[in-house]
Order: sequence, then structure tokens, then C-alpha cells
Amino acid sequence: MTRSKLETASDAKRLNQDGADLRPYIWVTRPWPQADAHAAALVEHGLRPLLSPVLTIRKLPVSKTPPLPPEYIEGLIFTSLNGVLNFPQDWIAAFAGHPVFVSGTATSEAARQVGFADVHGSTGEGSRGMLDLVRTTIPAGKTATAPAILYVAGATRTPYLEDALAPDYALTLLETYQAELAEHLTPLASQAFAANQVIAATLFSSRSAGHAAKLLRDSFGARADDLLESLLAVCISPTVAVKARQYGFIRIATSDIESVDSVTKKLVEQLKNSAKPTNLL
Repeated sequence: MTRSKLETASDAKRLNQDGADLRPYIWVTRPWPQADAHAAALVEHGLRPLLSPVLTIRKLPVSKTPPLPPEYIEGLIFTSLNGVLNFPQDWIAAFAGHPVFVSGTATSEAARQVGFADVHGSTGEGSRGMLDLVRTTIPAGKTATAPAILYVAGATRTPYLEDALAPDYALTLLETYQAELAEHLTPLASQAFAANQVIAATLFSSRSAGHAAKLLRDSFGARADDLLESLLAVCISPTVAVKARQYGFIRIATSDIESVDSVTKKLVEQLKNSAKPTNLL
């Protein structure tokens, strides 16, 4: 494995005399199994991940057959990576040639890997970008019947996209997973925050941003405001960044594109350019 510039910093700054790692932590808030992959990417850059997911993904049961015959459905919408990962594998062959609409490069890659051939990735911001993509690719009003769309999502979601599409499209909702909120920080995360050892967090959804702030407030009370003020929050999109600020994060950076790799890149960039580089190593 090639060692990055960050990882090859002086060991005197990284280890104490007993060999203990002195580097501060980066809070990985993603749910498993995505948390492991994101943590591994941070390690590649010489960073020290702190795994304390704020959400747990639970797969929901679905019927053995699609809610509508595939020939009646003109496209599928996946609002998150978890929608793709929890889509019934037995159905993929029947929908492999359908237009599939996703947001973010990781979800696009996952959709292709599981067998979808016609994947359309939204380049716009959040649900509005997805809305524009669907309307452009499958225009409504050209036939007597509304285009039928299979909308694959989590049981808890914001209603904007389905509300905006409903007047012009025949949406069939398929809930494949439930994102459940973590009840508390992990013991290691609690210790690390108590010792002021956490310098940054990566946030991949508005819900994660809100619950991350809540977990800090539940654990540390009034001191949580100081933690939120000092923590660098690297957000996957402008939408998440706006919500993170509303929830109390002050130092916010936004990835250049809506992808996991871009979040990692932005984090490394921000830490390299930090006014206090000794905080990193």
C-alpha cells in the first residue's frame, strides 16, 4: 500500500513513548457496511477514523413479485445507495433495461454493479436535481396515461420528490429499508469527544447531520455547542451543508461533487490547509 503524504508525517507527532496513537479522530457517521469502506479510505490518507454511525439500516420485507408488471413501468427512482443495495435481486433481470434514476456517483456505480444497464445520474442538487432529470428523460403529458415510475426509497424520507412528481406521474412506492436512529454514541466516541480528540466529521445526509448534533447534545449538554463549533463538518452536498448549519455546525465544507470520494478528498484538502496543521498529525 502506498503511503500518502499525510501518513508519512513524523512518527514523533503521531505516537507517544508507549506507542499510543496521538492523532485526532475523524468521526465516521455513515451506517454499516458503508462506514467500513469510508473508514478504510480515510486510513489510506493517514487519517484516524472514529466509527460511530448515527443511523442503522434495517432491510424491510417486500413481496416476491414487483407491485406492477415490469412492462407497465417506464423507469425506477432510487433516492439512496441503500435503496439499490436492498432492492430484491430476483427482480433485477426484469428491470435491467429500464431507465434508472439515481443521485451520486456511488449510487450510480452500485446500480450498474447489481445489473442495471440504463443508469441516469443526477448532477443537480438533491431532490430538485432528480426531479429535473426524470422530467427531462421521461416527459409527462405525451400520452393519455401518466408514465408509471417505481419509486424505491426508505420508510423515512422527505416528501418533496414524490409530491412534486405525483401530479404528472403514476408513482408506485416501494420501501426497501428503514434508517433507524442510533440511541447514543459508541463508548470510544464518547471518550474521544470528552477528551477533545475529534476534529472533523463527514456527513452524508441531512438526517445524519441533525442526529449527529442531537447525539452530541444528549451526551454533553451545554458543552455540545463548543464541540459543534470546533468540529469541521464535511458535507456531501449544499443541501446537507445548509441543514448542518441549522443544526449547530459552524465550520462547514462541502464536497465539490455529490460522491463519497469527493467528501474524502475535500476533508483531506481542508485539513492540509488548516491554520493549525499540528491538529492533524
